[in-house]
Amino acid sequence: MNTPVHALIAVTLLDRGARSRVALAALAGGVTPDLPAAVFFGWFGVLRGRTDLALWTESYVGTGWELAGDVVHSFPLFALVLAAGFALRSPVTRAFAGGALLHALLDLPTHADDAHRHFLPLSEWRFVAPWSFWDLSRGAAYLVTIELAILAACVAVCRRRYRSRSARVGLLAIVVWTAIWLGSGVGFWSH
Repeated sequence: MNTPVHALIAVTLLDRGARSRVALAALAGGVTPDLPAAVFFGWFGVLRGRTDLALWTESYVGTGWELAGDVVHSFPLFALVLAAGFALRSPVTRAFAGGALLHALLDLPTHADDAHRHFLPLSEWRFVAPWSFWDLSRGAAYLVTIELAILAACVAVCRRRYRSRSARVGLLAIVVWTAIWLGSGVGFWSH
């Protein structure tokens, strides 16, 4: 699943009261697990001009970048943050941790060869899913269709929930971000 859809799912499910601080925390939590990969791709892919599959297989896998990505997909880590949110009675902390946990949970069935170690630091185990959000030979085209349906449902819910101009602009930004993300994936798939 693509990062902007993770973010919108988190907002849709975790901020039912249309509270902007909680919505922003859920959005941040939904994005956080992909930050190491985004920074990596921005630096090595965009700024240095490498966008091939070898970028990931040679420069990401087995490095500190991959470890950072696995740490921010850690169920134990964000379960502790969630517990702290309950202990502190902080809806913002709970929304942030919930967004990250939802992201990690949704990544479980959509990462095959690039599976994360979701139980760090307790275990190095990886669940290698039968599907992949980016690999056409593992059902990526079907997953994108499901993802777009989820995106449309989340946008419909959030359009009714959030009435302010800034919220509507934020929704539009997420839709545009998804289009760019999927457009870059189509370019990747065609190689």
